[in-house]
Amino acid sequence: MDPRGGGSYERGEIARDLVLARKGLPVPGPGLELAVPVPSERLQNLVELARTVCGQPVTAINIITEDLQYQVASAGLEPSLCSREDSMWAVGFLSGTSTVLEDASLDPRYSGNPFVDGRRGAIRFYASVPLVSHDGFVLGTLCARARETGTLSDRQRQGLEILAAEVIEALALEHRAEELASALTEAQRSNTLLAG
Repeated sequence: MDPRGGGSYERGEIARDLVLARKGLPVPGPGLELAVPVPSERLQNLVELARTVCGQPVTAINIITEDLQYQVASAGLEPSLCSREDSMWAVGFLSGTSTVLEDASLDPRYSGNPFVDGRRGAIRFYASVPLVSHDGFVLGTLCARARETGTLSDRQRQGLEILAAEVIEALALEHRAEELASALTEAQRSNTLLAG
């Protein structure tokens, strides 16, 4: 069943970009244009740690908009964006549960995906943990992937889930810091006007 079939899912998706913007995350402009953001040192450190914990060559923090998926940080590949329709990460991310596939080409949800079937890549091992904010909104995923089949131990999977929670904290802290900096700039501007 297509999750975009209607009901509360569809209503939630209509407002998805607005919620992401309120959380300080980039959203597409007119024509679905979006510059891939430069990762912060904190987020970059988290994806590097995820790569070490999982023992996989590629990890990324993916944000899913209404129409796109983009990486705010990645290790083992350059951050990029793609349509949500082509994204592996958008499949099932709203379920709130982790996904670990030894071979994504054997799973019917992923076997026809362009990143799996060879059109845009040949991913085999795939692990993904939803990034769920404190208010229950699913921002995207923390994922690990490889061109070869692979596994995660229970400890590795738990480590990836702990890191996903840390990603949420880091994103929230960065957003608060930006809000405070903006408020401080506005206060300084107001003080300058009052003094003049």
